Order: sequence, then structure tokens, then C-alpha cells
Amino acid sequence: MCGICGICDSQSNRLIDEGTIRRMCASLRHRGPDDEGIVTKGSVGLGMRRLSIIDLQGGRQPISNEDGSVTVVFNGEIYNFKTLREELLDKGHRFATASDTEVIVHLYEELGTECSKRLNGMFAFAIWDEKRQTLFLARDHLGIKPLYYAEISGQLVFGSEIKAILLHSQVSREIDLFALDDFLTYRYIPAPRTIFKDIKKLPAGHSLCRTQGTSVVERYWDVDFPKSETCARSEHELASEVRSLLAESVKMQMMSDVPLGAFLSGGIDSSIIVGLMSHHTDQPVKTYSVGFEGWQSYDELKYARIAAQHFGTDHHEIMVEASAIDLLPKLVTFFDEPMADPAAIPTYLMSRVAREDVTVALTGEGADELFAGYGWYAWANPGGMNRIAGRLPSSVRRAALPIVESSFSGRRGKRTLMAALLPTFEERYFETIACSVFQTSERRRLYSSQMNKHLADKAAGDELSYYLEHSQRYQAQSRMQYLDTKIWLADDPLTKVDRMSMAVSLEARVPFLDHRLVELAARIPAHLKTNGKTSKLILRKSMADILPEAILDRQKHAFDVPINEWLRTELRDWIVDLPRHPSIAQTGYFDSAYVSQLVRQHLDGRRSHGAQLWALLNFSLWFTAYECP
Repeated sequence: MCGICGICDSQSNRLIDEGTIRRMCASLRHRGPDDEGIVTKGSVGLGMRRLSIIDLQGGRQPISNEDGSVTVVFNGEIYNFKTLREELLDKGHRFATASDTEVIVHLYEELGTECSKRLNGMFAFAIWDEKRQTLFLARDHLGIKPLYYAEISGQLVFGSEIKAILLHSQVSREIDLFALDDFLTYRYIPAPRTIFKDIKKLPAGHSLCRTQGTSVVERYWDVDFPKSETCARSEHELASEVRSLLAESVKMQMMSDVPLGAFLSGGIDSSIIVGLMSHHTDQPVKTYSVGFEGWQSYDELKYARIAAQHFGTDHHEIMVEASAIDLLPKLVTFFDEPMADPAAIPTYLMSRVAREDVTVALTGEGADELFAGYGWYAWANPGGMNRIAGRLPSSVRRAALPIVESSFSGRRGKRTLMAALLPTFEERYFETIACSVFQTSERRRLYSSQMNKHLADKAAGDELSYYLEHSQRYQAQSRMQYLDTKIWLADDPLTKVDRMSMAVSLEARVPFLDHRLVELAARIPAHLKTNGKTSKLILRKSMADILPEAILDRQKHAFDVPINEWLRTELRDWIVDLPRHPSIAQTGYFDSAYVSQLVRQHLDGRRSHGAQLWALLNFSLWFTAYECP
């Protein structure tokens, strides 16, 4: 596990300054505290910080092929590297290390830019091909590991985190207002945008090839859902294959030369991971759970204890006190751009405690997207909102929608009503499911007239447009799952886990997101995943014999944080001052009077605006930390 960075200037004879690469590496030290490696070859410089997991002595980077013409820096783990290594040895390649990193070099020699398709793992890497004068970047299928880049003054600058790219003297900190609007819609910024105009995310399942000053970004992987509900295989056969493939994924991801453990929430997903891990070790699995001091309704420790006792784990509990919010200014700097997922705080605290014992932790992320664990998937079932919406006359929609939009009471009920009133699937999805913060009508009130005018020209990003068009062939539930997997998963849950674990130099692995399992889950008919009452039907069936009954029968419970309550108590002074903060009052983006109204209504208990105020608070903290113009 590493942080990687680099600069490629293939349009000129300018030499890359090694000092710049070293400063970029230094900014990523938390991702790799064990070692540093740098190489400069004329107009190209590559750097990495290493967290040693596999081949502790021999896996130093950068790593090159036999003649030094192909060089790689790599962040992540390749779980099938031993199989690939044997294939490459049979083809005559010679290896100098036992690391997974070196496999990437030789696989590139064999397959060129097609090499990413053969890798099973979480990865972001950069390869410099001296003979072809080509820089090749790739990010894993699901976006577990991050990769950012900027093209500026004839150079391509890249890094595992934005902070490394910002050290380039010519990269601007100018805010992308379209990205800011994305953040205040979703609570995160979907790829390829970032909050900075000059910097982009390489989307999940994509590669970038730069030759002679020209960069080409290509999609090398996508997931495909069936167009109909028919399936030649029985439910039992599918459940058996899910069990087999997930068990294999867990076993592969337990590969490590350092201690490992698992996050255990008490839900079905993490309990499955821990249960399968316990089958592959003679020692108790080290597990870590989090609870909230004084907020029992947010506390899942009871169920985590049931799972821990059932599997005989070495269990550790972390209690989050309200004082933990003092960490917010620090955590903002690990994300580098506004990110308003409140679960970042407990994830960071759990990672920090786990890092005292282990270097690797397995987690349950991804199961909800694969096996329809979220409540909104039930909207696509017979009688669900998606079906009801299709039957409403347009006259009813036109009359009722303004009334619902102007109401601030019962936010969840408001979104449910809007799901029935909005005319198209796209509007229902983005306004009531994907939207986690301000809906369209609310953002119009939040923004200044100048900001609203600027955003009038906003169009969906290239990737969002592709996902919307591509998903039209699927039925409603599969379409939701596809969009969640391609938009939400990489840029919220996986980003949160990556940044908060790497902040303390802990590697987090996600066995559910073996891309083979993702492809299998997509092929399973929607009605075998949820029936509108029970979620993850096929997953529960496949694991029924290993889970305790209390966990097996438990319905989805969101990993919630008492934000509404904290904003009225410990964070009260922070949000009282929010309307006067320079990010709100002086940028010209916002209507300060509307922000003041949100604050007053929340503090006097008339309305709960926790999600909106939390997002604005995170933006203000980010704005201060990054000294944006």
C-alpha cells in the first residue's frame, strides 16, 4: 500500500525537478510511512511512499523490468499476482522480487495498456515506458484506490491525493463552481470533477495514456445487468456461487505479511466477512466496532458483540464522544476537497485504534450496491414509488410538486412524495435518492443570483451522461444499482474508508468488491435480491449457515451519526457563526440570509437541517484550510 505521484513533460526537453517529486512524496507520507522511492528520467519523474504489506524486504519501488525500460509506481494490492507471476515466468520473464508490484511491469510488457483487465485487486499505478515515451495510468475496476491528475503547461501531474498535485507551482486553487454545486447536491463530488478547476479524478475502471503531450482517457471495465428478469440458473445455484466466490475473495484478501483484522459493525455485511475470515485462520480474528457515547439509538455495539461472540473474535470497542467533533478541521485535510459524510469521524477513530494492533483491516463496503441493501431499491418493486409515479396524471404532478417542494417539514416524507411526483426516472433518482443535501429548489434559494446564473450553463459531466444513457437498457432496480455502483460507491463510501484508514497508515480491503463478484451479482435477477420487505435475499441465503440468527434476520441499519443533535449542542457555536464565515459571506456564492434561516430553524428545533448545515460547515472548514481564492 502506497501513495504515488509524478510529473510527465513529454512536450519539451525540460528536466523534472527531483525536489518537487520529493515534496509531493512527503505530502503522502501518511499513506506510506515505511519507505520512499523516487526516479527521474529526463522529462519524467515518479515517486512513491510505501506501507509495507507484502515482500517486506524486496518490494521497494519504483520497480522496473529487466532492461529498465518499463518502470512502475503502484498503490494497492494485486490479489491474483501469484497466478499471473507463474504465467509470466512460463513466458520467459525474470523477476527480481516476490512482490505483486513487479507483476504489473511484466504484465504490461505482455499486454500493453490492456494489462489492467487481468488484475484482480485494488490499485492505482503509473507506468513509464521509456521506449514508447508513454506514461500509462490506471485505476482499479471499482475505484477502491484513488488517482488524481492535472494537465498544466504541457505537463501531466498525478497523485494519490490532491494535496500532492497542489505542490506543483502552476496548479491553481481556483474552485470549480460546478463541482461545488455537485458537493452541495450529493455531499461528495462525483468523478471526474474535483473542487479544483485544474484537477480531475481518474474514474474507476479507467486508464489514461499520455504520449507526445496528448492524453487519452479510456474505460477498460464496466458492469452489465440483465435486460430481463429471466435466468436459466436456480436460486440455489446462484447462492452457492455467491458463497464460493465471496469465500475465495476473503481468502485472497487475507494475504499479508503483517497483522490483519476487520471492522465489525454488527450488520450482515461485515459479519459475513468476519465469519469467512474465521474459517481461514487458527487465531481469533481481531475485530473493531464503534458506538456513540450517550446516543443509544445510533449504537450498534449490541449486534457487533453478538457476531464477535459467535465467531470467537478478539473484539475491541471504540466509543465516540461528542468531543470527537474537534477532529473535523484535521480530517478535512485528508480529503483535500469538501466531503460531508459524517461517518468519517467514527471511521477515523476506529481506524486509529485498529492501527495499534494491525496494518490491514477487511471491511464490508459494497454489499449494499451489489445485493440491493438500500431501502430505495424497494421503490422499483410492484407497488413501489417508481410504479406509482408512472400512473400519476401530469396535471396532478404540476399542482402538487410546488407545494411539496416548498415544505421543509418531514424531510424523508418530502422526498418520498417527490419520488411519486417527478415525471422521469432520472429526476426521481437524482432528486430523491442520489441527492443527500440540497435539492434543486433548495439550492436555488441557497445560491446568490450570480451563482445561479453561472450554474444555468451546467450540464451533466461526461461520465454521468454516459451512466445515465447506458443504464436506460436496464429495469428500474438494476438501473438504480448500476448508478449507485458507478457514481456513489467510489466517491463516497470508498473515498471515506480510504482517506480515514490511510490517515493512520492502515490498509482497508473490501472483499465484496472483487470485480468477479460484482459481475456475478449484477447477473442475478432483481427479485432474488430484494422483495420490497427484505433486502439482500440471495446473500442471506448463501450465508445462512454461518451467521447467528440475530444478524441473519436483521434489516439494514445505516451507519448514522447524531449530527442533528451535535449541531444543536457541541457544534452550536460553529454553526451560529456560519453565515458570517468568509466562505459564505464573502465569496459571492451564497445567500447569507438563507443560511441564517437554516441555522435559526435548526437551533430552535422547528426544522432539522443537519445534512445541509453539516455540508456547509465542512465547506467552510475546507475553504479555510486550503486558502482558496
